[in-house]
This record gives sequence, structure tokens and C-alpha cells, in this order.
Amino acid sequence: AVDLAPDSEIRVRLRARERLVLLDRGEVLFHVAKNPQRPFIVTAASTQVRAVGTAFDVRRRVGGVAVTVVEGIVSVTTQPPSGRAAAPAALSLGAGDQVMISTATGAATAVRRVQRGPAVAWVTNQLNFDNEPVSEVVRSFNRYNRVQIQVLDPSLAARRVSGSFRTTDPESFVAFIGSVTGVSVVRQGADVILLGSRSNATGAAKR
Repeated sequence: AVDLAPDSEIRVRLRARERLVLLDRGEVLFHVAKNPQRPFIVTAASTQVRAVGTAFDVRRRVGGVAVTVVEGIVSVTTQPPSGRAAAPAALSLGAGDQVMISTATGAATAVRRVQRGPAVAWVTNQLNFDNEPVSEVVRSFNRYNRVQIQVLDPSLAARRVSGSFRTTDPESFVAFIGSVTGVSVVRQGADVILLGSRSNATGAAKR
């Protein structure tokens, strides 16, 4: 069973000895039926996730791929980009583990523990962010809504925030980020919101 986030695309290749999925863009939550003779393999950029029977989330984002395990165990293999001499790296992730893999280098971050429910809450129309850059939060909201948010200031785009929001309520995020960081909010018609910074404050915001 596959749950696709908005603006996501996969290609499926079912074969006698394996089940293959290519994630071209976006985010997908997979619930995989157990079949040791027919492993389930997801490829996103230079990252390959292999499972037998489990539930896990794969997200392609700017600069990398995030893998979050909800149930069971998966094997994550990272392939360095063409031209790099480094050997492929393999990781084993269990329920509640998350890892980020850089598209540019193929390097993986340290595996971190996350709350499994909030990590995949987008399936129930909830977006949860834990120390994420504003640019990534805005990108997530823009996938779900006709109203599009644009961040004009690179320093604001790089600021990190934490919070929980409804996927269909971008106004709540705009109000939150404006009250915490003092950004300027300019509306262009009914469907575009421009965010610009009025200060050079740094740090992380939390809701």
C-alpha cells in the first residue's frame, strides 16, 4: 500500500523475484507485505531502501533523501555520485530511526530517533517540523495548497523552526513565523504570499 504526498511521482516495476519502486520526486509512505523471496526495493536518487515486510517513509527533498522507519527493519544503501572514489555505504534502520542522505556526496547523517507518528503525520493532513529550515517548511505547504508562499530573504529561508500545522492552513504558518521573527508579509492577489525579513535575528523558532 502506497500513500503519496502531493506533487509526488513514483514508477513501479513488479518482477518475479523483487518489487521495485523509483521515487522521482516528493514523499511516499510504504506499507510492505512480507515476502522474503520477493524483497521490496525503493530507489531515490543515489539512495536505495530495501525491505521485506515493514512500513517506512521516503522523501526526496532539495539536496537529499530522508528515510524514516515506522515498523520493522530496512536496509539503506547509499551510492556515491559518479566520479567519487568512495565505496557504497550500508545502514540498518529499525522502527523510529531516521537518516538523511546527501544527493551531492552520498554521505549519510547519523541515524536519529524520531517519534514515528508525527514523522508521517502528513498522511492525516498534519505537518510536523523539528528544527527544519523555513525554505523546507514553505516547500511542504506549497505542495498542498493553491496559496503559494515565497521567501525573498535567503537568511530567513535558512532559519530553522519547529511546529505543528494543518496541511491546508498556510495562514497559520505565516502568522506564526511573522510573530516570532518579525518578517514582512506582502500579499500579491489571493494566491501569493511574500515573506521578507525585517531583521537579522538568528536562531531557531518553536511553536
